[in-house]
Amino acid sequence: MQYASSTGTTWQVTALSGSLAPGQYYLVQEAAGSGGTTPLPTPDATGSIAMSATNGKVALVSSTTALSGSCPTVGVVDFIGFGSANCFEGVAAAPVLSNTSAALRAAGGCTDTDDNSADFATGAPAPRNSASLTNVCVADAAPTVASTDPAADATGVAVNSDVSVTFSEAVTVAEGWYSLSCATSGAHTAVVTGGPTTWTLNPDADFTAGEVCTVTVYAAGVVAEQDGDLQPMAADYVWSFTTAAPAGPVAIINEVGADTVGTDTLSSMSSTTAAQSNTSLDGLALVLYNGNGDVSYNAFDLDGRSTDAEGYFVLCGNAANVPNCDVDVSPDTDLIQNGQDAVALYQADASSFPNGTAVTTVNLIDAIVYDTV
Repeated sequence: MQYASSTGTTWQVTALSGSLAPGQYYLVQEAAGSGGTTPLPTPDATGSIAMSATNGKVALVSSTTALSGSCPTVGVVDFIGFGSANCFEGVAAAPVLSNTSAALRAAGGCTDTDDNSADFATGAPAPRNSASLTNVCVADAAPTVASTDPAADATGVAVNSDVSVTFSEAVTVAEGWYSLSCATSGAHTAVVTGGPTTWTLNPDADFTAGEVCTVTVYAAGVVAEQDGDLQPMAADYVWSFTTAAPAGPVAIINEVGADTVGTDTLSSMSSTTAAQSNTSLDGLALVLYNGNGDVSYNAFDLDGRSTDAEGYFVLCGNAANVPNCDVDVSPDTDLIQNGQDAVALYQADASSFPNGTAVTTVNLIDAIVYDTV
């Protein structure tokens, strides 16, 4: 057994000897801390390492040659980093400890998913030696969903959130191993990353504010390898969460100037905000729709823009002809069609509305539909 401090690169060694039967424990005693009054059971091996009571790293190694480096792997049979350790198995270290607590492996020592944060929990010390009652681990259990993010029944989830699933052990996933469907925005595909214990779904489109989304993990698509055998989940896992409710309108469309006599050089759109002066318009887009077919013909991002001191923001096609124009965009003439058409304000990116995009109410904040002038 070898020990290093939480960020250390030098390892101290305690040699082990003997053999273990299935389910048998082995107790290693190191240097005693100051002030302790409770003796350990008879140790099976004894060392003199002054281990930290709170943070550190312990490795079970297949030789007595000291390891080197902060996060060694060669010759390591098992490993635990606890507290603020800079090396650990899985996604995070086991919890920080104290003089009166220990890191205890789940299921009496039988759970090993190669993730210290999932396998260990703090509890009262329960030292056991080779004379203690054995705890023979049962046959390998099927993998399960250990946790999710968002959690089941979570509320106020951001519309651009990823979804992650952490399993009880390392698994492989097959095509179609999940489904993600929401009440308003419908079914979502996603880019899958991570593994083998925690897998993350990055939806290809944002959710809609204030909707319930349901995720299903299909048992047949999730498999763990156990002692050479492939073990699928025993049953599908289903949970739901609710996205954050829409806030009050960040802005509304105050005015649309769509037509002038002859060549149209006075086209403009004005937005005003509920918060009035100097309000950021980040995350918003103005989209122009053609009433002939109900599809978009232009879209403009408002990122980096804000309303003026009076709460107005004006976008125009020719600043030379439009008073108080904040942003001059192309084209200079006939920027806004004469109708029957529409202008809509979305909490979205303009890139989501390439020309020809059908009218949608998803993430819609405000809209004006106007007739021919």
